[in-house]
Amino acid sequence: MKCQRGSFAMDVGVVVGAKYDEATMEDVQVTEVEGGMQAVVVAVLSRGWRRIPPAEVGGAIRFIAKSRVVVKVVPKQ
Repeated sequence: MKCQRGSFAMDVGVVVGAKYDEATMEDVQVTEVEGGMQAVVVAVLSRGWRRIPPAEVGGAIRFIAKSRVVVKVVPKQ
């Protein structure tokens, strides 16, 4: 039924300077983050896609594809 179809949206929440989040982002260079350091996005290569279920059905937003990013390790602030 049409009322039960979800919609799809591009993940525009990933920006340069954001903290790296494994749930919504994929690092193209496998970067090790040591204690006292944090990973920050320096380039967004491709945006992710998420599926938004219809309001009648409920449910959580699911990520179909993660955003691909390049990160840099910097000291925590």
